[in-house]
Amino acid sequence: MSLPLRLRTAAAGLLLLGSSAAWAQDGLALSIALPENETWSQISDRTSGLAYSKEWIPEGDDADEPSWLVSQQKVAIGRNVEAEEFLQTIYDMAGDVCNSATHAEVERHRIGELRAAVGRTQCGQRVDGNYGTFTDRLVIVDGGFAYVITSELRTPPMLVDGIISFGRSDEDSAAARRQFVEREERSRELVRDRVTVE
Repeated sequence: MSLPLRLRTAAAGLLLLGSSAAWAQDGLALSIALPENETWSQISDRTSGLAYSKEWIPEGDDADEPSWLVSQQKVAIGRNVEAEEFLQTIYDMAGDVCNSATHAEVERHRIGELRAAVGRTQCGQRVDGNYGTFTDRLVIVDGGFAYVITSELRTPPMLVDGIISFGRSDEDSAAARRQFVEREERSRELVRDRVTVE
């Protein structure tokens, strides 16, 4: 099913930002419990009308090339759109920003009484950078707005989506793999279990 241009435009904005963030003055007030084993720095907090975006990275990371980016966004999408449908639109547009992408099946999810959707995209290499991504997303749709929580782990470019070559000595590579696997689990947990509606 092809979604209206306004939905594709909203989804494109999410993809092109790479990931973004938020807090609500009108609409849902969401709270994200960022993983405790990292110290986080907020790098952006933007508002435009009723839409907003916030981003966090691990302390010490370069804001232009973070190893992990967590964001929260609120974007207008209009009425009568399900969370699963909006997340699928984001999936469908991943080819615009990735040289190749694979997706986990969109799953229905609940945040309190609200219906939501979660899923993961693996991008072999972003067209605008020399890195790949594992991106977990949570989408909640309420009152004509999509609330999107994104947790994006950056990796070296992948020749095959999901197969990472860290390209270091065996010892360094093993340590980097362990850290990535731990972060991958926390990223998945973040979008599924660490977002609440206040």
